[in-house]
Amino acid sequence: MAILIFLSGCQSSQRADNFSNFSKEVPASSKELKGTLRISTYHIYETVGIAAIAKDFMRIHPDVTIEIEEGISESELNSSDSTSLQRYAQELAVELMSGEGPDIIADMGLLSPRKFSDSGLFENLYDYMKHDPEIHMEDFYQNVLEALEYDGKLYNMPATFTINAVFFNRSIIEQLGIDLTIFP
Repeated sequence: MAILIFLSGCQSSQRADNFSNFSKEVPASSKELKGTLRISTYHIYETVGIAAIAKDFMRIHPDVTIEIEEGISESELNSSDSTSLQRYAQELAVELMSGEGPDIIADMGLLSPRKFSDSGLFENLYDYMKHDPEIHMEDFYQNVLEALEYDGKLYNMPATFTINAVFFNRSIIEQLGIDLTIFP
């Protein structure tokens, strides 16, 4: 999945040599991939995982360089001042609108795809997913993807999701014979 995310950011990059002609098909060989991708993430905790994926990707595609930019420092992340996230989101928005933004944004929770969808700055990931033979839509929780859709398009791909709370009707659960002692 990481490769999909990396490739999906490539189409609109003016800095990536061969990516500007990318036709929403997975290249047949690594020789077709070369250039530089910029990935922006807002904190170091995401950078560690992204860096590992980027390292593997660059090993497979030696003509690709992946630059990872952190929007806020670890000390800013750990401070009680929330302005660093706001500053990063504003700077990122300005970069995007000026055409100088990163190719890939990790954690778009700070930016609304709805706000930028009409600008053409974000790619519809469904187009790439449909053309990649290694991606099977049935492997994804459709309700999670649908929750992220805007006008039937998917502009951001969740790396994970969590359920914050689960509520149930105790009498129905008991009628079904489910052992409630398994729940803390």
